[in-house]
Amino acid sequence: MKINTKHFVTKYAFYYTFFIFAILTFPLYIFYTLLSDMREGEIEFNMQLEAKRVISKIESHNNQVFIYPRSKVYQSGLYNNNFDSIFTLIKSKLPLLNNGYNQINSMRYYVVSFEHNRYFNSRYLVVAKKYDNFKVIKLTLTIFTSIIIIMYFFSIAILKIFSKPFQEINEYLDNFIKNSIHEINTPLSIINVNSDLLKIKQGENKYIQRIKAATKSLSTIYDDMSFFIKKDRLDYKRSTYNLSNFVKERVDYFQSIANLKNITLISDIDSDILYSFNQIEFERLIDNNISNAIKYNKKLGLVNVKLKQRVNTIRLIIYDNGVGIEHPDRILDRFYREDEIKGGFGIGLNIVSDIAQHYSMKIKVISKVDKGTMFIYDLI
Repeated sequence: MKINTKHFVTKYAFYYTFFIFAILTFPLYIFYTLLSDMREGEIEFNMQLEAKRVISKIESHNNQVFIYPRSKVYQSGLYNNNFDSIFTLIKSKLPLLNNGYNQINSMRYYVVSFEHNRYFNSRYLVVAKKYDNFKVIKLTLTIFTSIIIIMYFFSIAILKIFSKPFQEINEYLDNFIKNSIHEINTPLSIINVNSDLLKIKQGENKYIQRIKAATKSLSTIYDDMSFFIKKDRLDYKRSTYNLSNFVKERVDYFQSIANLKNITLISDIDSDILYSFNQIEFERLIDNNISNAIKYNKKLGLVNVKLKQRVNTIRLIIYDNGVGIEHPDRILDRFYREDEIKGGFGIGLNIVSDIAQHYSMKIKVISKVDKGTMFIYDLI
């Protein structure tokens, strides 16, 4: 399978980062809890200092007019035994409080009790502050986001290193195909011309039939390679054609190859099905399927090509009762071959997959080893 490095790296870097995210969720929750506890401890300590400051101010007055100390951060007040205010800067009504530090919803209270109502007949000093957890949340999210971003780019760097050998292999194979196509063209043309001349001179015989069948097989490989190196540079325009006649022509083209290998090639094609397509692209799609169905068939096997007009779609089915496919989920991958002995470059069905995606076709591959394979295409 050819690796699109950018897509591969981005995709798996995202997966890896998501995996790290899942792993870090619980530790970060623990971190957030600890940070919140530290924040509560800090607030409690500062409220204690504020309470001491107020008490110190109260104790330092000398029976003169007392100005109650204010703070920009805290509110405070003096209260009697029933928590009725004697003097207070706290605007809200107090809930039920205990001595010391109290956490109630978004408010924090620190209560100091006095003995014998020694300060202005008060029993309690209450210091209040609205609790804002934004700093804790902001710090946690900043650390979490920083880790995720760092891990994402670290993943990209590592995956680029890992994918480089695969990219080099695919580039080598692509270059090999590009070079091979130039070497095949001339001898293939010579074989075609001379086999035609030989047929004219000596008439039809089994040897010439074998040469022509082998030439057609070689031509299919050549056309695949040619399409493979040109498909990204050319715009294959569509026109409306009679798809029924087109498929019949391709079946007839492979009839001599099937006969030579003792394969029965039959078709069941509805008449006059019109469809907008590019003939070069559809030739590659159909030829690769029929060629493979013949190549990987058994002796005296069967290949059946069906084209049916349905209500909302056109269905193309190419079935054979050959050796089957062990890994149908991988058969459309580039450079994948199940049978190394049969040869080939492993690009034919990948081309088919690209064309099907280009036409928004749905592909279904049904196969059982030693039973056969069925390719189903739904043309929208």
